[in-house]
Amino acid sequence: MATTKKNIIIIGASGHAKVIIDIIEKCNEYKIVGLIDSYKEKNKTLYSYKIIGTENEIKALAQKYDCTSGIVAIGDNWTRKIICEKIIKKYPNFKFISAIHPNAVIGKETKIGFGTVIMAGVIVNSDSHIGNFCILNTNASLDHDGLMGDYASLAPNATLGGNVSVGTCTAISLGANILQDIKIGDYSIIGAGSLINKDIGDLSLVYGIPGKKIRTIEKGEKYLFKSKTLTPKKNNISPKKKNNEWYKLNVKEMEIMGYELETFDLRTTKDIQTYKAYLENFKGYNAFYKIELFSVKNTETEKLKYFILKKGTQPLILMPFSLRKIIIRDKDTSYSDVSSFYGYSGPLFNDKITDKDLDCFWYLADGWYQKNKVISEFMRFNLEGNYKHYSGVLNPTLNNVIGDISQDEEAQWTSYPAKVRNNYRKAIANSLEAKIFYKNINESLIATFYDIYISTMKRNNAENDYFFSLKYFTNLILNNPENTLLLLICRDNIPLSTELILLNQNTMYSFLGGTVAAYFELRPNDFLKMEAIKWGRKNGYTQYILGGGRVNGDSLYKYKKSFFPKKEDLVYYTGRKIINEDIYEKLVTLNLKNTYKIKELDITSDYFPLYRK
Repeated sequence: MATTKKNIIIIGASGHAKVIIDIIEKCNEYKIVGLIDSYKEKNKTLYSYKIIGTENEIKALAQKYDCTSGIVAIGDNWTRKIICEKIIKKYPNFKFISAIHPNAVIGKETKIGFGTVIMAGVIVNSDSHIGNFCILNTNASLDHDGLMGDYASLAPNATLGGNVSVGTCTAISLGANILQDIKIGDYSIIGAGSLINKDIGDLSLVYGIPGKKIRTIEKGEKYLFKSKTLTPKKNNISPKKKNNEWYKLNVKEMEIMGYELETFDLRTTKDIQTYKAYLENFKGYNAFYKIELFSVKNTETEKLKYFILKKGTQPLILMPFSLRKIIIRDKDTSYSDVSSFYGYSGPLFNDKITDKDLDCFWYLADGWYQKNKVISEFMRFNLEGNYKHYSGVLNPTLNNVIGDISQDEEAQWTSYPAKVRNNYRKAIANSLEAKIFYKNINESLIATFYDIYISTMKRNNAENDYFFSLKYFTNLILNNPENTLLLLICRDNIPLSTELILLNQNTMYSFLGGTVAAYFELRPNDFLKMEAIKWGRKNGYTQYILGGGRVNGDSLYKYKKSFFPKKEDLVYYTGRKIINEDIYEKLVTLNLKNTYKIKELDITSDYFPLYRK
C-alpha cells in the first residue's frame, strides 16, 4: 500500500530553493504544494511549483492546502534567522522539516536539528551535533564530534576537522579549512579559502592563510556587507519597487547627508591635472595611484575614468578604473564592464574615512554602474585594507611576503636562514656590486633595466599583460623620482640583475625586475634583496613588501619568504561583482555558445568575467 505524502510549503523562491526542491523530490517523502516569497509575484513558477503567497499568509495557506509544515529556503544566515523566528512566534503550530540529500553521508550517533538542509556530497561523521535551521552545502565535510549552532552554515567544499565547534549564525565560506579542535564563535564569517588554525571569537570577520581577523562585525552583516546598509538588491533595484524609485530615494538621503559621487574622464591634459590635484588629498598611500603607473590607454573600446566621493567639499575616496566595452565575436554588445589596473589598486581613502562613507561609496558606484550599463566589475585591492565593505565577492588571492627592515643590521642578518646568508657570502665572493639609483635615474639606466626585464619575461613565458613598453617605464620613473628606486647588480660593470622598487611613505614595494639566466649561480637575486634592505633601513624605511608567487606556496613564493620566514604574510584580495545577472548570463552564453546560468563557484574560482574567457 502506497504511503501518503505529507504536504509542505517551501519558504523562499530563489536559487537556494532550487536545491531544496531537488532534495525533496529525490527523497520522495513530501509533496510540495507551492512556494511563498514576500518579494516575488504571485503565481510565478520555480520549476513546476507556483508562488502561492507571502509569509504573512502562512496560516491561511496551511488551511487551504492541508499543510502544517515546511522548510525555509533562504541562504543568508541572518535573514533565515529573522524569517524563522517570525514564523515560530506568529504560527507556533507550523512545523519545520529537514531536507537531507540521499547522497549525503551521515555518521553514527549524529544528531540533526529541525529546519536543516544537508546537500549532495556532504559528509557528517560520528557523534556530531547539527543545530536547527543549518545549511551544509555541496561537498562540505564535518568530522567526528563536530558541533554547529543554530542558523550556522557551511559553504561548498568547506572542510572541518574533528571536534570543531561553529557558533550560532556563523558562516564558513567556500573552500575554507578548519583544523581539529578549533572553536569559532557566534555571528562570525570565515572567508573563502581561509585556513583556520586557532580559535575565533564572536562577531569576527576572518580571512587568509592562516586566518586573520580583519575586523569586528555586527549581527546582521551578510558575507561582505551589512543587510542594513544601502547596498541594493539584484540589478540595484529593490524587489518592492520598479524602475529606479528605491535607488533614487536613497541617493536623495545621501545628498541630504552631504555625500556626492562624481565621475571624471582621464583623457586630456586638463583631466590629468585635475586628477593629480585630487590625488594631493591622499598623500601617504598614493604611489600606486600615479597616472603614469596605469598600464592601459584610452582607446575606442577602453576608457580611463575615476570616481571621487565627497562629503561637502572634502574628498573622501578616489578610485581610478578602466571602463571597457564588451565585444563578443566582433560585435559590440552595447554593454561595458569595469576593471582596476595592474598592481595594488581599488579605492584610495583619506584618514577621515568611516564605515558609513565606505557603504555609501560602494552603493553609489553600483548605482552608476547600473545606469551606465556596466555588467561586472573586477577589482584588484591594495594591501592597506581598502577591500573593507566591498559590495561584491571578495577573494583572498595571494599571500604577499612583507618584512620588517627597521631592526639593526646585525639583528637583520641573524634573522635570515643560513641558506640566504650563504648565498649573500657567495655573491660577495663572486665580486658582485650593487648600484642603487634614487632621484638620479636616467634613460640609459632605464634601458638597461628594460633589457633584463623583458628577457626575463620572455624566458618565463609571461602573460602579455607583463610586457610593458620601454616608454611606459621611462614615463613612470622620470615623472615620479620621489617614488621610484632602481637597483642594478653588476660584475665587472656588467649588469646581471635588476629591480624597480616603488616607495610609498615608509614602505618599499618590489615592483618588477629580472635576472640574466647565465648568472643565476652567482646569486645576484639574493644579493639584490639584501642590498635593497640595507638601503631602505639607512633611508628610514621600515617595511619591504616582496609580493607573492604565481600561486600560493610555489617556488617563487618560497624564495621570497626565505628573507622574512617569521613575519606573517599580508593577504592580497581581488573583488568580483556582477551588477546585472541576467545580462551576464546572456553574454556568457553568447561567448561559450552554451546556455549558461550563474554558479557561485564560477565567480570565485573561474576566470572572471567569464564572457571574456
